[in-house]
Amino acid sequence: MAFFFSNCIQEFVSGEPAEVVVGVTNLGSHPTSVFAISGYFANPKNASKSILDLGAQRFSIKLGSNEQASFPLRFTPELEAQNLILVVYIDFFDIEETPIRAIAFEGPIEITPADALLDFAGLSILLVIGGLSYVGYKIATNKPVISSASASGSSGSAATAAKKPKVPAAEIREQIAAKKEVLDEEWIPAHLKKSDSKKQKK
Repeated sequence: MAFFFSNCIQEFVSGEPAEVVVGVTNLGSHPTSVFAISGYFANPKNASKSILDLGAQRFSIKLGSNEQASFPLRFTPELEAQNLILVVYIDFFDIEETPIRAIAFEGPIEITPADALLDFAGLSILLVIGGLSYVGYKIATNKPVISSASASGSSGSAATAAKKPKVPAAEIREQIAAKKEVLDEEWIPAHLKKSDSKKQKK
């Protein structure tokens, strides 16, 4: 039997679903059957001792001579960020139907924290918010552009207002008093006006 990694993943995110795929080639002259794939994580100082069992997936795949197939191992690593050893087994039957377990892969991998992805996403959100804030600031601080026509119109009206002469306050009060006298006389009845005029003649 020959084994190879179909997806050479050497980095896994803690708490995220993962998958490794092992390819198997039957190099023997007789057919064989693969019935399981399993694995575990181990400390780099002692690869034979499991610190996290990855479980097993069951199959019943028969391979003839020189035939090849791929087998996935799915798991979710719940570990702190660290460097470990990944060990993957393939279980199959030999020509006499005896179960055999072979190491399909054994090598270093890295567990990374999920916070690294969250930090990147948070940074992206901050960049977007910062960009929107800058655009809003530019819109708020830009002064409106006044056209030459409106500017000339406003200046003309201001000039017209400036040309009007100012009337003294004393003159305005005299005008108001004169109008009041006229109004008062208009409201006096005609017979009263005649009697007043007779008194003045005497």
